[in-house]
Amino acid sequence: MIYLTYNCKGLANLDKRLALKALLAQHPIDILFLLETLGDGNTVTSTLLSILPNWTFITLGVRGRSEGCAMGINNRTIRVNTCWGRDGVLGMDVKFSNSETPAL
Repeated sequence: MIYLTYNCKGLANLDKRLALKALLAQHPIDILFLLETLGDGNTVTSTLLSILPNWTFITLGVRGRSEGCAMGINNRTIRVNTCWGRDGVLGMDVKFSNSETPAL
């Protein structure tokens, strides 16, 4: 499994979305963590699904001027059973397609 944590500093800008898409095209990422998405959860989820349509995302919206985060799972390698977000916490219950759980 390959994980990527990226401080995107906002996804509203087209150049930032294209840079994220290019980065993900270069690397076979399975799990993606985005920091400072700077948007409400629904907008961020829609934006991310337009870039990565075969992924599952869960987001936390902005509370301050530099907040918001998102977690994404590549559906080709991992199956999401459930996901949740509340009070600054994101969580997913997942099953790895190769039936091996990687050491974290």
